[in-house]
Amino acid sequence: MKTLRVITYIVLLVFVSSILSAAPLYWDASATGGASLGGAGNWDNNSALWFNGIADIVWTNANNDDAIFSGTAATVMLTQNISARNLYFTNATGNYLITNATGA
Repeated sequence: MKTLRVITYIVLLVFVSSILSAAPLYWDASATGGASLGGAGNWDNNSALWFNGIADIVWTNANNDDAIFSGTAATVMLTQNISARNLYFTNATGNYLITNATGA
Protein backbone atom coordinates (compact mmCIF):
# COMPACT_ATOMS: atom_id res chain seq x y z
CA MET A 1 0.00 0.00 0.00
CA LYS A 2 2.82 2.40 0.84
CA THR A 3 4.52 1.65 -2.50
CA LEU A 4 1.31 2.43 -4.39
CA ARG A 5 1.00 5.75 -2.56
CA VAL A 6 4.59 6.70 -3.42
CA ILE A 7 4.07 5.81 -7.09
CA THR A 8 0.87 7.86 -7.16
CA TYR A 9 2.69 10.90 -5.72
CA ILE A 10 5.48 10.57 -8.27
CA VAL A 11 3.03 10.37 -11.18
CA LEU A 12 1.15 13.43 -9.89
CA LEU A 13 4.37 15.37 -9.41
CA VAL A 14 5.50 14.65 -12.99
CA PHE A 15 2.07 15.59 -14.36
CA VAL A 16 1.81 18.85 -12.40
CA SER A 17 5.38 19.91 -13.19
CA SER A 18 4.79 19.42 -16.93
CA ILE A 19 1.68 21.62 -16.76
CA LEU A 20 3.39 24.32 -14.72
CA SER A 21 6.40 24.52 -17.04
CA ALA A 22 4.28 25.33 -20.09
CA ALA A 23 3.59 29.01 -20.69
CA PRO A 24 1.52 31.08 -23.12
CA LEU A 25 3.88 32.84 -25.53
CA TYR A 26 2.77 35.49 -28.03
CA TRP A 27 4.24 35.76 -31.53
CA ASP A 28 6.12 39.08 -31.76
CA ALA A 29 7.81 38.99 -35.17
CA SER A 30 9.18 42.53 -34.80
CA ALA A 31 10.61 41.84 -31.32
CA THR A 32 8.82 44.87 -29.85
CA GLY A 33 8.56 43.51 -26.33
CA GLY A 34 4.81 43.05 -26.76
CA ALA A 35 4.11 46.56 -28.05
CA SER A 36 3.07 45.31 -31.50
CA LEU A 37 2.26 41.59 -31.66
CA GLY A 38 1.88 39.56 -34.84
CA GLY A 39 3.39 39.99 -38.28
CA ALA A 40 5.47 37.98 -40.70
CA GLY A 41 8.68 36.27 -39.68
CA ASN A 42 10.71 33.11 -39.23
CA TRP A 43 9.89 30.81 -36.32
CA ASP A 44 13.05 29.11 -35.07
CA ASN A 45 14.82 28.15 -31.84
CA ASN A 46 17.34 31.01 -32.06
CA SER A 47 15.44 34.31 -32.34
CA ALA A 48 13.76 36.08 -29.41
CA LEU A 49 10.37 36.57 -31.11
CA TRP A 50 8.04 35.27 -28.40
CA PHE A 51 6.59 37.63 -25.79
CA ASN A 52 6.05 36.04 -22.36
CA GLY A 53 4.31 39.04 -20.77
CA ILE A 54 7.59 40.63 -19.67
CA ALA A 55 10.09 40.36 -22.52
CA ASP A 56 10.70 38.68 -25.86
CA ILE A 57 12.33 35.27 -25.45
CA VAL A 58 13.59 32.45 -27.66
CA TRP A 59 11.22 29.56 -28.42
CA THR A 60 12.32 26.35 -26.67
CA ASN A 61 10.70 23.15 -27.96
CA ALA A 62 11.31 21.26 -24.71
CA ASN A 63 9.14 23.71 -22.72
CA ASN A 64 5.92 22.50 -24.37
CA ASP A 65 4.61 26.11 -24.46
CA ASP A 66 1.42 27.40 -26.09
CA ALA A 67 1.99 29.53 -29.21
CA ILE A 68 -0.49 32.39 -29.50
CA PHE A 69 -0.80 34.28 -32.77
CA SER A 70 -2.62 37.59 -32.37
CA GLY A 71 -2.27 41.09 -33.78
CA THR A 72 -1.46 41.46 -37.47
CA ALA A 73 -1.94 38.18 -39.37
CA ALA A 74 0.82 37.22 -41.80
CA THR A 75 3.00 34.33 -42.97
CA VAL A 76 5.10 32.58 -40.33
CA MET A 77 7.83 30.37 -41.77
CA LEU A 78 9.18 27.41 -39.80
CA THR A 79 12.92 27.39 -40.43
CA GLN A 80 13.60 24.58 -37.94
CA ASN A 81 11.67 21.69 -36.44
CA ILE A 82 9.22 23.21 -33.97
CA SER A 83 7.00 21.60 -31.37
CA ALA A 84 4.34 23.32 -29.27
CA ARG A 85 1.68 22.25 -26.83
CA ASN A 86 -1.08 24.22 -28.62
CA LEU A 87 -1.42 26.82 -31.36
CA TYR A 88 -3.99 29.56 -30.82
CA PHE A 89 -5.04 32.12 -33.43
CA THR A 90 -6.70 35.09 -31.70
CA ASN A 91 -6.25 37.80 -34.32
CA ALA A 92 -9.41 39.69 -35.27
CA THR A 93 -8.73 40.09 -38.99
CA GLY A 94 -6.87 38.23 -41.70
CA ASN A 95 -5.44 34.73 -41.67
CA TYR A 96 -2.11 33.45 -40.48
CA LEU A 97 -0.27 31.07 -42.80
CA ILE A 98 2.19 28.69 -41.12
CA THR A 99 4.57 27.19 -43.66
CA ASN A 100 7.98 25.52 -43.72
CA ALA A 101 11.22 26.83 -45.23
CA THR A 102 10.54 25.13 -48.58
CA GLY A 103 7.07 26.69 -48.81
CA ALA A 104 5.37 23.28 -48.98
